[in-house]
Amino acid sequence: MIFLKARWLLTQGQLEEAISLLDQLLAIDPSRLPPTLMAFDEQIFGRHARELKAVALVKLGDAAGAAALIRQTP
Repeated sequence: MIFLKARWLLTQGQLEEAISLLDQLLAIDPSRLPPTLMAFDEQIFGRHARELKAVALVKLGDAAGAAALIRQTP
């Protein structure tokens, strides 16, 4: 849900708010999450969140920050 909200905020031009949510996702270690009945793609806590954050950074004029983020290992 957080990832989808961040994506929506990005489309609405609320870039800082989207980045804040994406930072929350990036701080989560999915291997430490308790087992649940819900299925999710663990990449929303890594690659997908970094890519979406990079888009927000580019829109904010921080191409260097976006490039550094994309170069991070998965």
